Amino acid sequence: MADLRQISLNALMEIDEGKDMGAVNTALLTKYAYLDRSERAFIGRLLKGTIEDRIKLDHILSFFSKTPVKKMRPLIRNLLRMSVYQLYEMDSVPESAAVNEAVKLAKKNGFKQLSGFVNGVLRSAARGKGDVIFPGKEDPLSYINICCSLPLWMGEMFIKEYGAENAIKMAEYRGTEKGLSLNVNTLRTDPDSLMAELLKEGLTVEKGSFFDRELRVKGVNRIKDMSSFERGGFFIQDASSMFVCEHAGIRGGDKVLDLCGAPGGKSIHAATLCGNTGKVLCFDKDSQKMERIKENIERMGMEHIISYGVNDALIKRDDLNSAFDVVLADVPCSGLGVIGRKPDIKYNVTENDIEELVPIQKRILQNAGAYVRPGGRLCYSTCTVAREENKGNTEAFLRDNDDFEIIYEKQLLQGVDDCDGFYICVFRKK
Repeated sequence: MADLRQISLNALMEIDEGKDMGAVNTALLTKYAYLDRSERAFIGRLLKGTIEDRIKLDHILSFFSKTPVKKMRPLIRNLLRMSVYQLYEMDSVPESAAVNEAVKLAKKNGFKQLSGFVNGVLRSAARGKGDVIFPGKEDPLSYINICCSLPLWMGEMFIKEYGAENAIKMAEYRGTEKGLSLNVNTLRTDPDSLMAELLKEGLTVEKGSFFDRELRVKGVNRIKDMSSFERGGFFIQDASSMFVCEHAGIRGGDKVLDLCGAPGGKSIHAATLCGNTGKVLCFDKDSQKMERIKENIERMGMEHIISYGVNDALIKRDDLNSAFDVVLADVPCSGLGVIGRKPDIKYNVTENDIEELVPIQKRILQNAGAYVRPGGRLCYSTCTVAREENKGNTEAFLRDNDDFEIIYEKQLLQGVDDCDGFYICVFRKK
């Protein structure tokens, strides 16, 4: 039988060493596909929860460990974090199991000399739950930092830009609790038919909050095992991302360019809107992502509408000038709007990263504007809530391009709106 806690600990160490959480999750699903549903659910909750609540868990440990968390050996630190998460957040795990299994793991991984330390800290943490002091919402920054495990600089930004009340909602948001958002492939089925099919499969399904084509599903085991997925009845896309194509003004027969297209969701959405008489060109600079784009397009049956290729959006293509009715520029960003689903972002992004991203985003947006025909539309979008990356860039673009005007603009906030945080701005070329 697989040691679920060892698997989780190994994954935490990989993420600690800089591996992307999404890639780690994908690897886990592949490597441990033989595990039953409950075992995979245990690993998923333990892994995501430990990362999501990292600052909170360190705060708890500081009450019971004489050794500062930052000075602990990395493996022991992660072992204690995941064990405290079990003690404080997973009611189904007996306290004795959380403590005893942690001691065994310490010994198994070459830290027999620290097994007593692990045992002592966790037994104290189990006995002293009422001794831990947490800040309340009357001190919003401390509450956001400790209770929501958001870095101080990020909490300060949220409060400054959106006010304390909204900032708390944004920090508390857990996107996965809303279920999996599906975008219906309207070239093959319709929302009501797909909903009926998913209900027959025993899933919990409800209509989305924003668009008729959006469904939210809970109870999915393996997405690839679903017949409706395999035959291209839907693709996975958060409602926030659906705003891009829904408001870009794509019509039947349009020629659309998706400039930063991986993994292809917006291109597929665009194809359902421009239809069999339209064309979509999907670009991305990462050649490895092309295979995933190819798989998604083929599964959705859209090879006749969507073509794709490797292209760096930072490099200007004169051959594409004024060639498209609609250009989509969903640029690389800090990702602060999707931390509810990808919590590792909270600890990896810095203020300097945002400063470095802004000029890249401006350059891509400038190039994208050149590819729009007169009267056409340009949709700029990010999955962040940082003003510099959003409103700041669109204002700069308008100052340099007086032949464009804004016809739609929306800043979605996770936890405030019923979706991830996202920014969309649609320009029309005069």
